[in-house]
Amino acid sequence: MRYVASLIFAMFLAAPQAGDAAAATPWSKYKTDKVESIVDRYFEFYTSQHGPMALSIGVSVSGKLVVSKGWGEARPGLAADGDTRYQIGSLTKQFTAAGILKLTDDKRFSAEERLTLEHPVGSIFGGATSWQLAGAPPITVRSLLTMTSKLPNFTRDPPPETDPWGAMPADRLLSEIKKWSPTGWPNSFTYSNTSYFLLSEVIERQCVGGRADHGVCGGYQPFLKEALFVPAGMKRTGFAGDMPHGAIAEPNFQRHGRPAFGHPDWFKGSGDIVSSVRDIFAWDKALMEGDILSKRARKAMFTPWARITPSLAYGMGFYVERAPGMTIYSHSGTVPGYTAFNAIIVEDDDPSWISVTVLTNCDGITDLQRMADSLAIVALE
Repeated sequence: MRYVASLIFAMFLAAPQAGDAAAATPWSKYKTDKVESIVDRYFEFYTSQHGPMALSIGVSVSGKLVVSKGWGEARPGLAADGDTRYQIGSLTKQFTAAGILKLTDDKRFSAEERLTLEHPVGSIFGGATSWQLAGAPPITVRSLLTMTSKLPNFTRDPPPETDPWGAMPADRLLSEIKKWSPTGWPNSFTYSNTSYFLLSEVIERQCVGGRADHGVCGGYQPFLKEALFVPAGMKRTGFAGDMPHGAIAEPNFQRHGRPAFGHPDWFKGSGDIVSSVRDIFAWDKALMEGDILSKRARKAMFTPWARITPSLAYGMGFYVERAPGMTIYSHSGTVPGYTAFNAIIVEDDDPSWISVTVLTNCDGITDLQRMADSLAIVALE
């Protein structure tokens, strides 16, 4: 997996004052043309390799969406644009993480026992007696958020006697995961969709047992819709299983054989959200401007908790990466038929920020972030 900082670092090495962050020049038609030219080249290459497809991009500077455009057709006869919906894969984790942080931070959503980041998740579900190794610390809500639980990734090694090509009710998947043990000592990074599925189930239980007088605590999906999507102004965002026929760009399956994990609830909490580049921009803006989370909760989300390399760590639903003069918060996502990428870039000496979002209905694109890198460089010029 590549990260945005790789090409941005090269840009700064070539700059007159290498390594020093500088405010980007104002947006212009020249920059728009340059962005569109970059995407034209990539899109031509992608379609030559994968056939007809759709791709949409969004670029923002200082809280303003400066480019929102689509390439190709979402389905025959319908051109892709900035409002085209795609399944966003692991970008879903940003929303699941924000939902958990909202529950721990906002007294309106408190159950009888207040959820905290240090809450042992085994005690939330009950029956997960093998989740804690002898002498090891318990797996906590924080462990799940930061990918440090060490519980196996069920999309890499599905539970025995389950059908990755069939539907998987959440209660059955949870029952199977309860039988597992951590694959190593907790508190070191291992990427696992299991962690974020469990967080969606934490939301289910917290909401069912919590106060309902504010009208948003009805379970995982209703809670994210009312506590996150609505206040962020995300009018075209929802969940894959809820979308009517034709509401999403038709998937382009490029992986060998039948695509696995395409039915509910395999990707619940980790990859089940559908959105558009305009809505992802609205999400980035609401997140960065404090309209969704408190300062304390947002700081927790963007803290580099789990170190992966000296410059790269996992926060909560975001990778956190340091580059010369800036910090990059990003995540990619791939589910059957779709690939996604979202990055927020904040310069050290400038309170403004930029974002780059790329969504496509093809799951065979392995270098989508390379294009996003190039678009970020234009925005930073």
